[in-house]
Amino acid sequence: MAWLAIVEDHGRYRQVLRDVLEQAPEVEVVWDCADGAAALDRLAADAVGDPADAAAPVSPPIDVVVVDFSLPGLSGLQVVTEVGRRWPTLRCVVVSGHSRRSYVEQSLAAGAMAYVLKGSPADLRAAVAAALAGHRFVSARLGPVPEG
Repeated sequence: MAWLAIVEDHGRYRQVLRDVLEQAPEVEVVWDCADGAAALDRLAADAVGDPADAAAPVSPPIDVVVVDFSLPGLSGLQVVTEVGRRWPTLRCVVVSGHSRRSYVEQSLAAGAMAYVLKGSPADLRAAVAAALAGHRFVSARLGPVPEG
């Protein structure tokens, strides 16, 4: 079972994301929120370490964070960067209505495993599967996955 979190400022689309992702039997959306600061606070509050190994990294019990590129307050890029800094094993998938190639490149450079255009349910599910497998993914309409 893969545990996901969703960070999307539009409540209606947040529910659409949840519905699409939970169609996969191996996925459970554990929580969602409307802004980046709340997401980072929730991840930090949920973080657990290995009690047998005090030196082990502390990670939240989430496998993938699906984060909107355009968020109020902290941007999606800032969330992805901070997640990577604080929890390097946690994977991020960026969803966006923006099809600019520079946004794709910025998201992947910030540490996202995938960049998916909104309105593409199959791409969203494929992006999460790729991220879980440690692979990058970009919506086909945006061209090939950048090297790096």
